[in-house]
Amino acid sequence: MEYKNIFEIEFIQRTQEIVNGYQIPFENTLFINACVGLLIIPQQSLFNHLPTEVVSADKWGIADTDISCIKEPNKSVKNVARHIRNAIAHDGIRFGSDNGKDITHIKITDWKDERHKTETFKAVIEVTKFKTFVWAFAQFALTQQSLFKSQN
Repeated sequence: MEYKNIFEIEFIQRTQEIVNGYQIPFENTLFINACVGLLIIPQQSLFNHLPTEVVSADKWGIADTDISCIKEPNKSVKNVARHIRNAIAHDGIRFGSDNGKDITHIKITDWKDERHKTETFKAVIEVTKFKTFVWAFAQFALTQQSLFKSQN
C-alpha cells in the first residue's frame, strides 16, 4: 500500500487506526511503538512550529507538575515532546506498576550525555496521561498539514 498524500499525515493517521484497532494484551508496548508515528515523526517534522505553551493536564494530559526534572525552565509542549522523543529513541522509557501487576505509569528520562550521567528531563507519568499527551500531540500535528514538507 502506498502513501497517496502527505507522508507524515498519512503515517500519523494509519498509526492511530492501528492503535484504535488493537484489542489484546500488550497494548502499552504497542503504544510506545506507535510513538514513532504519533510523536517522533511529528516532533521532528514540525519542530520549529510546535506549541510553546506550558503543558497542562486539561489540554495536553500532562501537567507541568508531572515533570520532576528539567534543565530548561521551559516546560513547553515543544520541549516536553523533544525530551520524550529523546527518551524513546535512547532507551529512557520504563514501565512501572503501583500494584505489582498492571502497568500504571511510565518513567521517562532524558540525558545530556551518552553515558547517562546528567539528567535533563525526568517524569513519572500515569499511562492514561501519557496516552492523552501523545494523542493530543498527534492531533495537533494533523491540524498543521500545510507545514509538512514532503508530498507524494
